[in-house]
Amino acid sequence: KNNESCNDNIRQVLDDVEAQIERMREQVAKISADKDNLNDVLDSINQSLANTDLSEVEREEIGLEVTRLQGRMTDVRCEVVTRRSESQQTARNLVNMQISQLVSMVEQDSAGVS
Repeated sequence: KNNESCNDNIRQVLDDVEAQIERMREQVAKISADKDNLNDVLDSINQSLANTDLSEVEREEIGLEVTRLQGRMTDVRCEVVTRRSESQQTARNLVNMQISQLVSMVEQDSAGVS
């Protein structure tokens, strides 16, 4: 009975760790999406500078600030890796190849229609 209790306790700890890992993976995915959104904002600001009423000096200063922030954003790295067995990776590669072929076929068909 003591052995069973120990096993149950260990299983509970492992379940808790797994739940924490899942939450961490979700947080990293959210951080990655936030990073993409911030990069989009910086890109938009950079692209719209030429169409503003700002002076050349102000545009240059803002452009430098955007470049600085983009560099800092590049330094932020977060990644969630999905482990796959060799057969899963092979199947994934096959699916990706078939998707690429379908996209090419659709692009060729639409080019022929134009």
